[in-house]
Amino acid sequence: MTAINKMNNEFIGIRSATLTNGLILNMGQLALSGTVDGTVVGQTTLYTVPASRTFIITNIIIRILDNTGLSGTLVGSIGTNASWNNLMPPTTFTGFNTLGQIFCYPSSGVHVLAGPGSVITFDVTTANGGVSVLYDVIFLGQIV
Repeated sequence: MTAINKMNNEFIGIRSATLTNGLILNMGQLALSGTVDGTVVGQTTLYTVPASRTFIITNIIIRILDNTGLSGTLVGSIGTNASWNNLMPPTTFTGFNTLGQIFCYPSSGVHVLAGPGSVITFDVTTANGGVSVLYDVIFLGQIV
């Protein structure tokens, strides 16, 4: 338990642990996406939920990996439906243009679960101008 409390060890593939007081601790997972090219209008597959699992997404974090020549304002959405917008609606990323910045989209209240086999997609509807504009999408949540 000391190793877990210090957060200096990584435990992979463990779904739950029973603590000495009988409490069951369920383990969450973090899913990282591939890279989204901000200069191209279209869809990028971020993550496919494993069969027989459900992904409960509690937060979406987008970070800038490269902003070479970045101009304009990105507009995009994230989803598993045909319009790619049921996890994060179409969003205008005003002022999101500097390395070191992140954009956070918190989930609150009622939201959609990504069910077994769901393909989570980022849809760029208005691209940035630039030589190389790359984003990474991080999902915080739990796969159950």
